[in-house]
Amino acid sequence: MHDVSERRSAENRLQQTSQLAALGELAAGVCHELNNPLSAIIGYAQLLNMEDLPHPISQDVDKIVSQAKRAAKIVDDLLSFSHRQQVQRGSVDIPALVTQALSLRDYALRMNNIVVKTEFAEDIPMTVGDEHQLTQVMLNLIMNAEQSMVESLGSGDLTISARSVDNLIQVSVIDTGSGIQFNHLGRIFDPFFPTKQVGKGTGLGLSMCYGWVQAHGGTIWAESELGQGATFHVDLPVIEIEQEEPDPGGMFPRITGKRILVVDDEPLITDLLAESLRRSGQVVDIAHSGEEGWQAMQANTHDVFLMDLRMPGMNGKELFDQLKAWNSMFVKRVIFLTGDSLNDETQSFLASAGNACLSKPFTLEQLERNIQTQLVLQG
Repeated sequence: MHDVSERRSAENRLQQTSQLAALGELAAGVCHELNNPLSAIIGYAQLLNMEDLPHPISQDVDKIVSQAKRAAKIVDDLLSFSHRQQVQRGSVDIPALVTQALSLRDYALRMNNIVVKTEFAEDIPMTVGDEHQLTQVMLNLIMNAEQSMVESLGSGDLTISARSVDNLIQVSVIDTGSGIQFNHLGRIFDPFFPTKQVGKGTGLGLSMCYGWVQAHGGTIWAESELGQGATFHVDLPVIEIEQEEPDPGGMFPRITGKRILVVDDEPLITDLLAESLRRSGQVVDIAHSGEEGWQAMQANTHDVFLMDLRMPGMNGKELFDQLKAWNSMFVKRVIFLTGDSLNDETQSFLASAGNACLSKPFTLEQLERNIQTQLVLQG
């Protein structure tokens, strides 16, 4: 007789690690391919909205921009599963955030005969965090509770409470569903651990929630008895909101008439950038490869270089190094473009270079802000 429990446990962990690595590679590749078309959708829709459009059409274009941005955030979420992603900080109102998450499921909850009750204390302070990630946490918990109640009872009661205790904001999501087996409570946040019937979940929802809450310095856990419903608790630290420093690009009159070189292998992106920059009063040159970019750099003096990092042939890093060797003063004028900012190699290079980086997908406002800031810093 041999006890092989530890060996099998190690084998299972190794298999999960391999699955996560493969999923991470797939997510990174897909997300990079999506970032260019999403940049084009957002950018061209914004350019269209600069025209004198009839109000109904303008509203429709706003919806295109809004939904493209939503898709961009989903891409970020996929990447955050396979990379340690920095939280995009901003002021967050937790009760308002929970209300927003509930509104996204309002129709489904009513159709499934789920009675919703909220209990929010009046003294809950604002905190700092990534509003989208925290909304996704609440949305996942709401949807899990909804599915549990529908499958077990065909209806149910959902209660969400929030209060402030000892510099923490505590949110509890309570359902009257089927509950969770005691021996599963310690594993429900593990990647690929099945909490739903086969074909009704990926096994990643609670694991992503766990990662997002941890990234905010918080904790998440569950209490349940089989057949008695479940309660999920989320504790988030109260972080004081810092006063934002003014944007240098917005403190001075807009600078126009400058020569800008755009280097990107995607024609949709170069055309979008050229159109936007020319409308804002700049002179634009385009290069569709690192080699073309190098020739353009030698042919004219440019005030700003917008340079994609990932290109076939001479990539952005190699072009940057060649520019640095030719004239080290010019490298300060480079703004990088990338749809793969979470890649470890990309992060390491950007940190060592110290230049600004515009992550795809971007908005035209972000583009203009980066250009103006760069021109202001040049004096």
